[in-house]
Amino acid sequence: MENTVSVNHDRNCVHSRKLAPGQSGELVQFTRESVDWEWMNFLVRRLSPGEIWETHTDREELGLVLLGGHCWADWGKGRVHIGERKNVFDGFP
Repeated sequence: MENTVSVNHDRNCVHSRKLAPGQSGELVQFTRESVDWEWMNFLVRRLSPGEIWETHTDREELGLVLLGGHCWADWGKGRVHIGERKNVFDGFP
């Protein structure tokens, strides 16, 4: 099996890429066009401690959901610290 994201349109099932423990990278990524959605792209990314990820959304909205850990984010109004939980089972974000 390739190390790619697979989408089964019949069952709405997504399998993520496999990354080694502690390795950073994209786990899931698809565009609205590739999955026949009207308005949303989707990306799941694992970052190593201290790693910087930067993106520009132009006129698109961006929602960040931290599954675990914390980070600094800047959406044009200065840096803001977000996130406090260890993992998804450690309470609400």
